[in-house]
Amino acid sequence: MFGWLSGPNFRSQGGTSNLGLLDQRAGLHWVRRNIYHFGGDPKRITIMGESAGAASIMHHLTAFGGMGKAPFGQAIIQSPAFAPYTGQDIQDQNFELILKWASILNDREVTTLHQLRNVPFHVLLKVNQLSTTPAFWGTMAWAPAVDGVYVPKPAGLMLKQGLFDRSVKVLTGHNSNEGALFGSPIIDNEDRYLAYLYQLIPDATNTTIEYVSNVLYPPVFNGSQQYLTQGAREIHTITDSAFICNTRYINLAYERHGLRGYFFDVAPGYHAQDLDYTFFNDGGTISGAYEVNVTLAHQMQRLFTNFAKTGSPDGENVPTLPIYGENSTLWSIRTGAPILDDAATQQCNWWQEAHYLPEW
Repeated sequence: MFGWLSGPNFRSQGGTSNLGLLDQRAGLHWVRRNIYHFGGDPKRITIMGESAGAASIMHHLTAFGGMGKAPFGQAIIQSPAFAPYTGQDIQDQNFELILKWASILNDREVTTLHQLRNVPFHVLLKVNQLSTTPAFWGTMAWAPAVDGVYVPKPAGLMLKQGLFDRSVKVLTGHNSNEGALFGSPIIDNEDRYLAYLYQLIPDATNTTIEYVSNVLYPPVFNGSQQYLTQGAREIHTITDSAFICNTRYINLAYERHGLRGYFFDVAPGYHAQDLDYTFFNDGGTISGAYEVNVTLAHQMQRLFTNFAKTGSPDGENVPTLPIYGENSTLWSIRTGAPILDDAATQQCNWWQEAHYLPEW
């Protein structure tokens, strides 16, 4: 809650939404002002992030509706991840829930933001822990919010509308099995899948839920879809809405600027598995969960290093990654060949429009 409280009621009391993003931006401005002390060039700053970190970069590219330059010149964006946005009413409900829990744990009524700021930190810490409990399987309780200021519209929509910093050089990547670790084990029938959708997009109308469940992810398990079971259907839904479509929005926005992207399809291709390759140091892995192909790890690291140094992943002893372009082409890490982006789908087109939101 410390970085992500939002909503009209919160802001009317002097609250600032998306403090997590603003803290990051403040840190990046500090880097720009002081990097020369360390032999760095403020015009050649590369920011790198994975998962929620990559989602943060996505929002920095679209900050203030693309007005003003980002405090970095290049970005490596790996599997940007965040659940669909919530509308203003739910943002207000979350704020009211925080005030309620603070009142209970503080043993004193807390009804305003001013009173909340005066609650002892050890109590706020417990409130924050409680605030994560409403999160349903595979999601987080807090995320960037559409606030009309730093995030004036959904980031994907702003990328489509050209409301982003075009001057930033971008290298993207996503994994082949992003949502597998985030699927609920209890989704085994239609009612439970529909209940999941109402949790995933709580602002959606019944008509919208019907469209998502019958058109985008229909209950057809004969092999014509990318799933054979209800559980796999739910995983496919979260994979699109919270993971790979976010990368697709960035790829489409920057395709005219020569964007290159990779597809991490080394089995099993789970979300964050590529971090073991990104930070491989010949002495072990970050998670220790997967066996690392050392050759591919070194190749990925050379691509990233080249990009940070020159603004292009090209160089010696690395493949030349194809331009994303109109053919939606990515580079397969596993096979070393061009491949069609698996996020180039009607589903991602729909999620980008944020039709599930009542307003922003």
